[in-house]
Amino acid sequence: MLQELRYYYTAEIVERVHAAGIEVTHDYKARSGAIPLPATLTIELCERIGALGSGLSARLYSDYPFPWRTNGGPQGEFERRALESLRTNSNLPVVEQQAHKINGACGTVGAGVLCALAEAMEQAGKNGDLAMLSARLTELDD
Repeated sequence: MLQELRYYYTAEIVERVHAAGIEVTHDYKARSGAIPLPATLTIELCERIGALGSGLSARLYSDYPFPWRTNGGPQGEFERRALESLRTNSNLPVVEQQAHKINGACGTVGAGVLCALAEAMEQAGKNGDLAMLSARLTELDD
């Protein structure tokens, strides 16, 4: 879902305003008339969702975080292992199997949002779609 938001924001908002001369930057709050980069929007949206107290959380992280973000890289063993798995597993059978297990467990306890995310990850693993799997992994937080 967050990846789709980023795609939409990039195509429908950023491209239009950038063409009109509006600055798109990570420090948009300090620059009059600027708007956030897609990644900045996603990071801040994830932080706001987490602050709602609903128990839902998401985090955007990378092996190559923005230098001005102190917490942009993997935080914790799960995130490090997830990135390593993406780098080393081209057919992704382990990721697919684990996503299938998570999907089943979430269905059992009625965790619909996580269930849908696990199902998307399972399908991405079956299809060998690293880009989609990476996008789904950014929605998880340990």
